[in-house]
Amino acid sequence: MKRGNRRKKIFIFVIILVLIALFSFFYFNYNKEKITADVVTKSDIKTVDLTNPDPDTREEVKIPIIMYHHIRSYDREDDPIGTNLSISEEIFTEHLDHLKTNGYTTITFDSLNKFPNSALPQKPIILTFDDGYDDNYQAYKLLKKNGMVGTFYIISNYIDRAGHLTLEQITKMSESGMEIGSHTMNHLDLANISEEKLASELRESKVRLEEVTKKPVEGFCYPAGKYNQHVVKMVENAGYKTATTTKTGIASTKDPRFELKRLRVSHNDGLKSFINKLND
Repeated sequence: MKRGNRRKKIFIFVIILVLIALFSFFYFNYNKEKITADVVTKSDIKTVDLTNPDPDTREEVKIPIIMYHHIRSYDREDDPIGTNLSISEEIFTEHLDHLKTNGYTTITFDSLNKFPNSALPQKPIILTFDDGYDDNYQAYKLLKKNGMVGTFYIISNYIDRAGHLTLEQITKMSESGMEIGSHTMNHLDLANISEEKLASELRESKVRLEEVTKKPVEGFCYPAGKYNQHVVKMVENAGYKTATTTKTGIASTKDPRFELKRLRVSHNDGLKSFINKLND
């Protein structure tokens, strides 16, 4: 009887040991997987790539390209041109809020260039800022705050000039993901200058901005919208991949890349007017 009890106790003890071993095995492996998933290694840290690696199956994508100049509160009767080129920070913020709440995604021209090999968002939009005014830095900060990007067309010889962006600001903007494009060296009428001067304005501006940003500068904007087909060819030969005009309309992936239309924002364009432009 005693021997039977002893065997029974040994059997129960063995069962307990087996259960403990099984519990330890599963507990260790569960926590190992959990720890492995929670630990971030150097190889896990990657730069965010906004480019969709999948091709875009759409035949055509409409892309509103918005044209801003000054982002400032400015209303002077003795400066109608400056006034017309200006919208307040409050109105600009309303524009951004509308884009966010209505499903738009800001992109750069680099994303446009990759279409259709890389898919565009469902509602892409490009925000451009001409001339490189110093108040564009506030626009940059608002874009960054909202997780958006913009394209800033810089007049290379105006960098660090009163009323314009500084070298340090442009560098920071580029490093933060904003696209820096060329607006020539001196903002001249490209359709009415010599061949040599035209080539210089295009080439030297590109080189200068690439020195500043340490990135390829592939976007161009015609000063005051002045150009002809010879200028278009020269822009392409200079190594640019896109060029924007002042012609009004919503751009498309089917449009010529060196004659892209834009939607101008003027002084009196409040939120309602902005929405109407997008819906035209």
